[in-house]
Amino acid sequence: MAVKYLEPRMELLREEYVLIQAWKKTAAYIRYHNSFADTLTLDRAAVNLPEFLGKLRDRLTASNRWKNDPLRLVLAPKSQNWHVDRTKWGPVDDKAPVRLRPLGHVSLEDQVIATAIMLCLADRIETRQGDPREEIDNQESRIKVVSYGNRLFCDRISGILRHRWGSGMLYRAYFQDYRTFLSRPKTTLKTVPQVEDKDIYVMDTDLAKFYDRVRPKLLVEATKRIQHGHDDPEFFSFLGSVFNWKWDSRDEEVAQKYAKESEIDDFTQVALPQGLVASGFFANLVLLSFDDELRAKIGTEISGEILLLDVCRYVDDLRLVIAADQDKYDSPDDLKNELVNWLQQTLTTTAPGLKLSDEEKKTKVIELGHTPHMFGQSQKMKRIQTAISGGFDAQGGEEILDAILGMLRSQKELKLGDNDDLFLVPDVREVTVDRFSARRYRNTFRSTRPLLPEEDKAVPPTSLSAFRSRTELDQEAKRFAFDLIQRWINDPSNVLLMRIGLDLWPDVEVLKYILSLLRPLTQNNSKPVEQRQIAWYCLSEIFRVGATETGIVSDKESLPSGVCLKSYRKVLHEEAVYLVKLPDRIIPWYLRQQALLFLATYDPGEMSGKPQPENAAEFFGDHADVVTDLEPASEEIQKYWELIRFLRDDQPDLSDSEFATCAVIARRAFLSNKVTLAPVRNGLSRIRIKEIAKRDP
Repeated sequence: MAVKYLEPRMELLREEYVLIQAWKKTAAYIRYHNSFADTLTLDRAAVNLPEFLGKLRDRLTASNRWKNDPLRLVLAPKSQNWHVDRTKWGPVDDKAPVRLRPLGHVSLEDQVIATAIMLCLADRIETRQGDPREEIDNQESRIKVVSYGNRLFCDRISGILRHRWGSGMLYRAYFQDYRTFLSRPKTTLKTVPQVEDKDIYVMDTDLAKFYDRVRPKLLVEATKRIQHGHDDPEFFSFLGSVFNWKWDSRDEEVAQKYAKESEIDDFTQVALPQGLVASGFFANLVLLSFDDELRAKIGTEISGEILLLDVCRYVDDLRLVIAADQDKYDSPDDLKNELVNWLQQTLTTTAPGLKLSDEEKKTKVIELGHTPHMFGQSQKMKRIQTAISGGFDAQGGEEILDAILGMLRSQKELKLGDNDDLFLVPDVREVTVDRFSARRYRNTFRSTRPLLPEEDKAVPPTSLSAFRSRTELDQEAKRFAFDLIQRWINDPSNVLLMRIGLDLWPDVEVLKYILSLLRPLTQNNSKPVEQRQIAWYCLSEIFRVGATETGIVSDKESLPSGVCLKSYRKVLHEEAVYLVKLPDRIIPWYLRQQALLFLATYDPGEMSGKPQPENAAEFFGDHADVVTDLEPASEEIQKYWELIRFLRDDQPDLSDSEFATCAVIARRAFLSNKVTLAPVRNGLSRIRIKEIAKRDP
């Protein structure tokens, strides 16, 4: 019988009802939130879920022999300034190091086990951190919680935070807790009494390359501090085995190069890969003692007669409100150094190996009265979210779209002349506003457009209350999409904005322009490898969303007129064919994999407007030879080739189970019966019919 609440015991970890919930949460998070996803592996596991879970349970019966799969490395761009110079896309400062983020691609089995471990520890760790929904208007409440980022969705029952492990929810909504984190220093300043002979300051800082610096030993030591005497020791021993990854031998050299350039010690062992669904939760576990030390110091003097009025943390970002006598410090930098030294000492004591950022722009101490005037973007975001959540009609949809556009336009910092006292800054980071706006605009546009009249049926605009026509709304969406794509051109870390821009306006000319920026980097070995890695990642994401997201809607009236999705996909198809024919040394495995994903979903008959192909051999049009010319180069792409061969009705080596798996995936993925039925019909047997029925009754 299923238990109501989970706890850290191996017998619970082995239960199928725990593993299936861990699988559901993991798969959903990877599909919709991860910066990289192996989509076909998720689909194959979904088709063969009983077998997938059975293998996991078998491995868990011998937990003392657990061995992780090696991590594959995917380098993604971090924030940096780029521009187009005479048609060439690259960094504004050629001499500055290119900033990269090392995503660790974790095998699906390892992902699910890590999530299952998280579910068993969820109530204990979340309760230790305190409820992020606590009021922050008094010190008694503030002192109960300092951690806001990567918190699990919980209910508070008899003073204990209980994660809904049986539901589809995992992490709390980003916007809710981030807004509390942003507003907490401001609320503190309003509620704390004036401190005699001291000035009030706000300090912003963060932890440098936090996830990359967490070693397995540090995580294990952190788990020891939350163990109870009656706990299952096998569970915690197993946890130490799971959260100890090594890089795949093919990626070791690149991983160590990144570590050396980033001044990271011992990057051969990784506890919290950036790409692991459970990493955010366990990051908070690693910092529990650090948080406890900070909470204990609120309201006390910490160093050099500095009074800590409040502190809060959002993942690796920290904000402190302090009171200090300015006369005791020769300069503001001296005060900052005193605070940095105290924080670093506290961090070294509670979480050795972690470091504060030494980037000047990331660590600031600003005196109250000299702080810039904040204007409330967070309040606008709250109103927009409330309006969307409550549902809306055509007029309401137009008002939401206008509000989003207005918020984006007002995001700029503003100063009157050289007067530092008349300086306005938004209370939310630009990247946060951009992502919030892009997602909400797309969803609202697609819900509103079908409610609006066509151009020839529109009522003459006799007043401001008249509805836009669909054509007018489309033009606004086009401008918004262009703005999102331009933000990516200016900063390649804005891949999400580029993806949403293409989804809103999937125009072939826009795609051609983006490809013209990427090709010199993806296909020219003479370019700096770090710049090529950024282009590879961006292009792989274009292929991934081209297969799973771009222009894919349930109601065609949600798409703008004036764009040709068929032409868009045809050009992207040609690019994919070109890339997969290149030798392995030219492009990385993940770019090849995502190109193959797009090829597997491309239907030339449907896209060209011609009749559906009569058989699957016509599926790849003029490029059918791509399947027979090349063999898979690695296990990461082998299953993609098998699916493509299946769709071409070229399946001599497929086992009965593989045939059934491909058949079910194809049927679920494609609406065209002719594409999916031809290879199935030609390869059917009694055994294969049973295998298909077992997977998709």
